[in-house]
Formats: sequence, structure tokens, C-alpha cells
Amino acid sequence: DNLLVSSALRGEDYSDFGAEGTYYLGYGYDLTRAWRPTLSRGTASRAPTFLDLDPAFGNPSLQPERSKTNELGVQWASGPHRLRVVLFDTEYRDAIVLDNLFIPQNVQTAANEGIEASYNGVLAGIDLRLAVRGAVRAAGGDPSDVVGAILVSGVVLAIVGVIIHFAGVRAVNRVLPPAV
Repeated sequence: DNLLVSSALRGEDYSDFGAEGTYYLGYGYDLTRAWRPTLSRGTASRAPTFLDLDPAFGNPSLQPERSKTNELGVQWASGPHRLRVVLFDTEYRDAIVLDNLFIPQNVQTAANEGIEASYNGVLAGIDLRLAVRGAVRAAGGDPSDVVGAILVSGVVLAIVGVIIHFAGVRAVNRVLPPAV
């Protein structure tokens, strides 16, 4: 009952680019009713749009963008509240980017590594979704920056968890009443 496994396969056939298959595999384990570590790996493909390929304003020689993403995270949930912190690592092949004249180009290889913290819940009767994402490696950071970002996000999440643990969910719901 504590194990959660999610998987997906997708196949597409583009008239201009041929067939493409992608997958997703995710794993989570409920340590307690509130805490769940997660791990996932997935691939993606993004074909250029009609405007990207337009000879007048785009680049007709564009190829589809392909990526592989690994994620390692932890989630805390109680009632309508959910906090997540996820470390991500994405590698791109033929990434579609805009050059300095805003014309789409393929970049042979690219990478994006960082951390994302998110909150989903109901605060004062309002359905609220917040996310902060820091792409540390893409911004020129090094592995120690990623570790530092993980540490800060983990400490913040731990502090919130400890406050809710000692104050109790009832105290949180008094301050942040759930929507009915």
C-alpha cells in the first residue's frame, strides 16, 4: 500500500519527422501519511511548430527537440496542503532555442540542472499553486550550487514540517482554513 509506481508510454508519428516514442517511469514510497520520497525518469520530444518552420520568419531546417529528465524529490502533504522539493537534471538533444534575431535554431546538446520547490493548497479559501524553479547548471552554476540549493530547500521544507507537526494540522487549518 505504501508503494506508488506510475508509468506511461507515448507514440507519435509526425508527417515531417517520422515516428517518435517517449516514456515516463515514476516511483514513490509513503514513509508516513504525510511524507513521500519520489524518483522518476522520462523522455520527451517536441516538434517544431508551423511558425518555427516558416521560411519567412522561422527555420525550415529545424529538427525535433528531444530530452531526458531525471528527478529526485520529497513531498509533504496534509489535508489540502502539499509541498514538494525536487532536484531535476534534463539533457537535451537538438534543443529549439531563439537566436539573437529571434529565429529558432537547434542546439546540438544542452543541459539544465537545478531544483524546484512547489506548494499546492487552499489558503484563506483560495486555491493556490506556487512554484519556484532554479536552473543552477544552465545559469553557469556548479555542483556545489545545486547541493546548496537542495540544502536550503530541504531546510525550509523541514521547518514547515516541524511547525505543522508541533502546532498540529488543526492550528494550521485555523490560520489557513481549508475550502469546503
